[in-house]
Amino acid sequence: MENSAQANPRHNSQSPYKIIPISIKYLDPSYRIRSVAKKTADTVLCHLLAEYAVHAGMSGKTNHVVGYWINLFKNVRIILATDDRRMVDLEGAPWRRMMSATRQDN
Repeated sequence: MENSAQANPRHNSQSPYKIIPISIKYLDPSYRIRSVAKKTADTVLCHLLAEYAVHAGMSGKTNHVVGYWINLFKNVRIILATDDRRMVDLEGAPWRRMMSATRQDN
């Protein structure tokens, strides 16, 4: 068996499995939302979402989206995540809180 420059054994890099192209995308919310400065908690959440996305991709999960729900990170198939749409009540308290937090006019 051939050795590398560090004297480690060099293993055969040929896989018995068919090579499948992989595309992993990471969207940084601070890149898309510029109305307020990002907070430390947002940075940590983005980092954790990125880690879970990489782990999911490396474990072979395809067509998945990573999310945070009920204090747990979840891998959800994209078709299930986009199957049913949620509606935001524009007169409700969550919407008013978001408008106030981002300092936007009504």
